[in-house]
Amino acid sequence: MKSAEDRIIYSIVGGVLIIGTCLTVALLAFTGKLSAWKFPKTVDEITGTKLESAAAGAVQDPEAQEALTSGQWEKAITRLEFLLASGVSDPSVARALGIALYNSAVELSDDESSGPAEWSRALARFQKSDAILASDEAHRVKISRGYGTIGLRLYESGQREEGKRRIEEGRTRHLTDPYLCYLAGAIKAVEGYYADAQPLLTRGTESPDAGIRAASAKMLSRIAGDVKAEANYAVTENARLTMRFEGSPRPELAAKIQTILASEEGNIAAIVGRAPSRKTEVIIYTSSQFAQARGLPDWVGGLFDGRIRVSAGDASEGDDFLRSILSHEYAHAAVYDLLGRSAPGWLDEGIAQVAQYGSSPPVDQLRSKIAAAGWKPLSSLNSNFTGMGGVAAGGAYAQAYAVAGFIIQRNGLGGIQSLLGFMSRGADAESALRQSVGFDLATLDAETKKWVGL
Repeated sequence: MKSAEDRIIYSIVGGVLIIGTCLTVALLAFTGKLSAWKFPKTVDEITGTKLESAAAGAVQDPEAQEALTSGQWEKAITRLEFLLASGVSDPSVARALGIALYNSAVELSDDESSGPAEWSRALARFQKSDAILASDEAHRVKISRGYGTIGLRLYESGQREEGKRRIEEGRTRHLTDPYLCYLAGAIKAVEGYYADAQPLLTRGTESPDAGIRAASAKMLSRIAGDVKAEANYAVTENARLTMRFEGSPRPELAAKIQTILASEEGNIAAIVGRAPSRKTEVIIYTSSQFAQARGLPDWVGGLFDGRIRVSAGDASEGDDFLRSILSHEYAHAAVYDLLGRSAPGWLDEGIAQVAQYGSSPPVDQLRSKIAAAGWKPLSSLNSNFTGMGGVAAGGAYAQAYAVAGFIIQRNGLGGIQSLLGFMSRGADAESALRQSVGFDLATLDAETKKWVGL
């Protein structure tokens, strides 16, 4: 079980576009002042797993009592269910079963190696425990948090809509519970719905738990500036997009962005497996200072941090230039939407450049850029590249594009889709590579380097 500090709940993907003279590359960054969220507590710390000693002592059956007191929940459940099926009517047996089911569900939820099958079992046990202990309001609060935790696990694994549904199921039962509000608010913030996130996170700051209070306050501080600034932004939206304009609305530009992103959905789906399934927020700045305001270099032309951010000035460079930026950022949005978390930089940026430039990279140009920076092990390119200088960043993005190009050359676009598919079902990148491409990361590194000619 990981500590609170190690539990990452969300990672924000920032796709940053560098405007270069030879080859436009892009940066993956946890940027936009939205650093990776830390889940402040493990599940058992939030919900509590201690079996009430009185419940254990009240059960007269020695086998059940031993299993309960030693925390052998599976054994306890089997024995207690047998006793009830045999006609035992002692209320303490039913109560002990409800608690054992609950504790077992928490352990299943909190196990780092668990997956959809375990989460489904955990949810069923939370529900059964809830039915048995329906009159115990304190227990029902814990069950509601259990639903939220299952929702978190589902969301992290890529089952985003189902995850959100489970969190809202918990909130329906206890609408103002600070932990559940924190989870719901965190997801709203990650998905770019800052105004919706604000009241939920504010409720999270009222939690009796210091960790939840601190996490909620930190997230509020990250989005407060945008919420305040965007209160006066002009809004244009349709079923797929919400566009927020700094300053006056630009109907012609809004129509152009809508047309470009709609036309790019097929391209994105062919690479990633699907276009973003949720409504995408696009922020259009009239000021050229948005990058600097978000702690990014002044050469940044576009960003994805849960929302696509572009400058209205990009439209003046021509439709092809604007399309290049939007296709890159929309690919980041699609990958994040599919996985429910960020992909490694070497993969995410490669995919974005395939969307931007095509599936057949200019190998000679890539070789030149990589040679200038020096080949970096892919294992060192898992996170963002923003700390690198221009040459190093250009090399890193050339490597990412080369990796994607090599996988497509060897396995077709289906190789990228398969890799992301395994990751969307909870596999880490290394395991997903072996199952989809047939390589581990070190072999992919060596084979891509050879393919590029270095």
